[in-house]
Amino acid sequence: MQEDIHPIPSLELESESLHQQLAEARAALAAIRRDEAEALQRLRAAQAATEAARRGQTLFLAALGHELRNPLAPIRNSVALMRRAGSSDPIIQRAQEIIDRQVAHMIRLVDDLLDVSRIATGRITLNKEELDLAERVAAVVAEYLPVMEANGVALDYQPPAGPVRVFADAARMTQVLSHLLDNANQHTDRGGRVKVGLRMDPSGLAVILVRDQGTGMAPETLERLFEPFVQDETGLGHTHGGLGLGLALVKGLVSLHGGTVSAWSDGPGRGSEFTLRLPALRTAAPAQPGPPSVEPPRSHRPRRILIVEDLLDTAITMELLLEMLGHEVEIAADGKAGLEKANRFEPEIVLCDIGLPGQMDGYEVARAIRGNSRLKHAYLIALTGFGTPEDKARARLAGFDLHLTKPIDPAMLEPLIARITVA
Repeated sequence: MQEDIHPIPSLELESESLHQQLAEARAALAAIRRDEAEALQRLRAAQAATEAARRGQTLFLAALGHELRNPLAPIRNSVALMRRAGSSDPIIQRAQEIIDRQVAHMIRLVDDLLDVSRIATGRITLNKEELDLAERVAAVVAEYLPVMEANGVALDYQPPAGPVRVFADAARMTQVLSHLLDNANQHTDRGGRVKVGLRMDPSGLAVILVRDQGTGMAPETLERLFEPFVQDETGLGHTHGGLGLGLALVKGLVSLHGGTVSAWSDGPGRGSEFTLRLPALRTAAPAQPGPPSVEPPRSHRPRRILIVEDLLDTAITMELLLEMLGHEVEIAADGKAGLEKANRFEPEIVLCDIGLPGQMDGYEVARAIRGNSRLKHAYLIALTGFGTPEDKARARLAGFDLHLTKPIDPAMLEPLIARITVA
């Protein structure tokens, strides 16, 4: 009987199957690589978009700061002019004080907005030095004492037993302390009390406490208190205004100093407490007194001053102020006209805006003056709404001796000009 014969799969069929599996594996691997490449491309595109958005935000805020500062300059100058002109009318004097105070408030809002942005983008610069935090706190408390007294709020300060030395930016520390006291003042009703204390804790940290008897905060507010644009809505009818940037700025600046800030409240209507901690330095030996500092000689003689400024109100009010101080002043509305007047007038001092119309900006005006043998010894002051560290560095490279951010305090003009020496 013939046996059944079972066919054996051929080697060709087995090879074909393996080739098919290999092709499928290669196709799957290629698809994975394509997906990886597309994901990487999307990631890079997202990173580029984020960076572009960050650059755009920085440029926008810089432009916003410039445009907001510009109109404040002639307002501040005008108040200074009215004061110098003199008036015994108490209503006019009160109006001048109100305008001056509100301009200062606007300047602070603009600066806070720009500083919060600089911290978020890592573009803020600290000028750290060894300083006595006790002196800094005492100075800010002394500044706010009459402000709080006028609002019917008592301010108590418990100083430390001795110096509390830290390595910090003095101006930024003043800014932090001012925001904390301003916050306490705003949220404390007449008849309330604010307490400030400074001490060293055993771990080597300097600790500042600011406690108020104000509106207090709900727990959900505490969780987000140090975020930008966050404000407490207590429902108690309090309207404190502001942009909600002060405490965000406090946290950012304290963090840059290696410190922490925290807040606590038992609830609405029960006050708040802010605790700031900073690394302290070991107490140094008292410095040996050096030779007495000699203040550079001041010259109160009339100067030839050129103002290059395209905002007419700013130029005219500055011209009037300087003329009242006894100086000879010329103004120009753009860079080209400024150079023409400089060649005729040969100024000793030039106050020059940066963002000028036409073909020449302030940097080009400075370079042209430095390149002119008859004008190169003039003292050049950049007077502008652009005030970032990059703006100041660029002004120095262009040849400016000094960079001032608008609006300047008119009271500083006379001593500033008196200290300038021109070769």
